[in-house]
Formats: sequence, C-alpha cells, structure tokens
Amino acid sequence: MEGRSEASRERLAAHPTSVGAARRLVRAATGSAVPLELAETAELLVSELVTNAVVHAGTPVEIAVALLDDLTVMVTVSDGSPHAPVTRDYAETASTGRGLVLVQELADHWGVQVTSAGKSVWFCLSPTRRHGSAVPQSAPAAPGTIADDTVTVELRGVPLALHAAWQERAAALLRDYLLLSLEEDDGTDQVLTHAACSDAVSLLDEALPQPADALPGASDGPAVVATPCLTVPRKSVDHFRLLDVTLDRALTLARSDETLAPPTDPTMQRFRRWVCSEVLAQSLGRPATPWEEAGNDVPA
Repeated sequence: MEGRSEASRERLAAHPTSVGAARRLVRAATGSAVPLELAETAELLVSELVTNAVVHAGTPVEIAVALLDDLTVMVTVSDGSPHAPVTRDYAETASTGRGLVLVQELADHWGVQVTSAGKSVWFCLSPTRRHGSAVPQSAPAAPGTIADDTVTVELRGVPLALHAAWQERAAALLRDYLLLSLEEDDGTDQVLTHAACSDAVSLLDEALPQPADALPGASDGPAVVATPCLTVPRKSVDHFRLLDVTLDRALTLARSDETLAPPTDPTMQRFRRWVCSEVLAQSLGRPATPWEEAGNDVPA
C-alpha cells in the first residue's frame, strides 16, 4: 500500500443527522479521484459504522477519510465506547446486526482498535481489488481499561440459548423504539437512552459465551448454562434500570403492532427483568439469586 495523504477529519455529534454528514465528508474527500462504485461503497460503509456509533455509543463521533497514493480510500470512525463491535449471527429476518457484516463483505481490509478513550473502526477500499473477495484483516482489539469503581455481579445459572435469543430480540426492539421516538425534541435524549441500553446489553454479551462455545461438544439446548461474573462500572449500573424501563416501553408499542419486531415472549421478559434486578440488587450488596429460583417468580 502506498503512502497516506492528509486525512479529512470531522467531529460529529451523537445525533442521527451525523450519518448524512459522514457521507458528505466521504463524498468531498474522494471527489472524482476514485471510481464511482468505490466512492458509493465507502459512503454505504461509513453510514453503517456511524449509525452504530451514534446509537450504541451515544458519544461524539470522529470521522477521518484519507485518499492514499494508489487511490485506496481509508475511512476511520471513532467513538467513546469501549465495546468492540461484534458480528452478529442473527436470523436473516432480523432487523439489526447487518453493519459489520457489510464491512466484512465489501471492504478489502478492516480492523478495530480499542483504547481507554474508546474505539476506532477502520476500513480500506481499493480500485485495484475486487470488493468482497478479500479476507478481512481485523486487528486484535486491545482490552479496554476497566474503571476502578466497578461492581462484580454473579449471574447464577444463565440459560445460554435463552440469553442468545433474547439478545437478538432485544436489539430489534431497542432499534424500533429509537426510530419511533426520534421525533421527540431533537432526538438527542433518545439517542443517549439507546446508547445506555446498548452499554448494558454489551456488558452482558461480552461476559457470556455463546451456547455452542460453553462446553466442547455441547448442544445449544436450554440445559447449557453458565455462571459468569459480570464486571459492571458503577456508572453503568443505572443503565440496567434504564434497559428494563425502555424495553417495557418498547413492548407496549410492540403489543399494539407499532414496531417491526414482535413482542418478546414471557420467558424472555422474565429473563431480562431477572438480569436487570440482579445487577441493581448486587450493586447494593445483596446476595445473588439464581435464575432457577427467581425466573418463574419475576412477573412478566
């Protein structure tokens, strides 16, 4: 790869309008110097990454676009969240989880860098290569710095298949709820609420293995359980309360057919309420209650 030109940079607010601003920055930086197809692909991928940053991080987003000497376009999207993006193995009918898949399929190279200040996701597109044919090269994510002021939460007997199914459904409901609520005020509060909920969901996702990874040769059935110790920064404890409240509001809309995603079933609702109540209770020094004891007692 040739040398790098001076990058065009812009710092954008945590707001949906930043997605269009990022596309305009890419368009201005590439101009007519690169093939139209390459420029359009860069705009598509930056749209996906900035959307993810806005709705999941809820922090200002910095975009950097560099046109290298061989006309390769390099785009970097940085935000203040320490959670590295994860490729989701969601069903084909799922309404979320597509952004990183597109980056993998269309970029020649891509990667993630996680630091104490947040993370950066970058990708490269070259006019001399066939997009989608290259194997993505993702740089290993450096572990984020864990704040000293944390709470350790023990989730006893989590059914891994139930957790995986709930993650997919919760992500779809949260996205639908965000879209429906963006017209309130200027949308900033709704974006920050969604980012807080995403933080709670990501902390769970990072602590729990996928069902097939729990035990060698294990099935994905409901009997596969785990008891992870969840490290929750104190500043994120209240995000679990907000997640509980927000998903209840989203379910109200789903039951009246106002969302694309259907309501979660009663077992998923009990699971979510148990998880959120465990984080809040254990942050106050209360003992852990196993799912098998609490799951059926948490109201749907």
